[in-house]
Amino acid sequence: MDYDLYDALLHHIFKQTQGDAWFKPSEENIHAGVCLRVETGHFRVFPYDNRYLEPFEAAVRALNPVVAVKVRSAAVHAALATVTEDADCIYVDHDTRIQILDTMSWLPRADKEQCGAFIRDERVLVVWAYDADQIINMCQDFENKLIKLLWRKRAMFLNPPSATNSNAASNVNLTEKVSEVVGEKEVTAAVEKNLEKGKDKKKKRGCRWGFNYFVSSKDDVEKAAEGPSERPMRLFAPFYSGLSAAMSVFFVGSGVAILVEETVLDGLYTRFALLVTAPLLFCISLFFCLQMFGNLSMIIGPVAQYHQNSKYYSATKPAPNSIVDANLPHITIEMPVYKESLKETM
Repeated sequence: MDYDLYDALLHHIFKQTQGDAWFKPSEENIHAGVCLRVETGHFRVFPYDNRYLEPFEAAVRALNPVVAVKVRSAAVHAALATVTEDADCIYVDHDTRIQILDTMSWLPRADKEQCGAFIRDERVLVVWAYDADQIINMCQDFENKLIKLLWRKRAMFLNPPSATNSNAASNVNLTEKVSEVVGEKEVTAAVEKNLEKGKDKKKKRGCRWGFNYFVSSKDDVEKAAEGPSERPMRLFAPFYSGLSAAMSVFFVGSGVAILVEETVLDGLYTRFALLVTAPLLFCISLFFCLQMFGNLSMIIGPVAQYHQNSKYYSATKPAPNSIVDANLPHITIEMPVYKESLKETM
């Protein structure tokens, strides 16, 4: 068989993305592979002549990326095990949401801009790219994010609910009491005291308390990071706007006072027709007053509110809220680039 440049690229992508993966031989009906677009409507799959990759090739042909990789790894299997059967996506991190499709035949209907999708029945991850130079980095990035996700959820695997139901209540109560009463310094002092006395039982007890204390503190931090960030109400803007409105009224009132003084002197009331322009003059002066108080507030202060989040202002990235993120609608926007033809883009 004569190999060409496409064969070399297929071999290289397969080796770099999943060449070290190992699975039981009994699962030979679900093979990993790479599918590369050679020309319009023509794709080449590696490993060659593998009939189990035909559904994958057909799905990629309909999806029409430049290259797609079917990844099988322990991280993919474990990530799918962390979600329920009716879940439609996995939040790998705060910025990455990967869709879950029931079968490989649903791949052409996937959200193309995500460049990745889990296949539930085969327990694989399909990653695609529209630039062959990016596919290796994308697969490695997905793998790293999955490992980080599983590492964050390791407590669920280490302490399954079925194995710890009998001791769950006592352990939680012990952890809460120790975290509230025992501090880090007190734990250290207790351990040192027990070491000096040579009491092994108390030494173990002190070490266990210290471990529970640190775990409880970490859990509290993680729970706080998952909720909405605090957004207090700031009243600087109403205060500045009120001062500006008062000064505008003062300016208009000064003009009215002049009209009154002149009318008292000469007795002519026709000049009060100028009061029709008072609302317009108020609006014009209000703009300049707002600018004046705004500039003074930036020069004199306070300015800390410009660097903090408030109810109607966002200066920093808020803490993630998984409840809100899970219920947001997913929107797909596809726009052709000016140098691409509409036929190939569609």
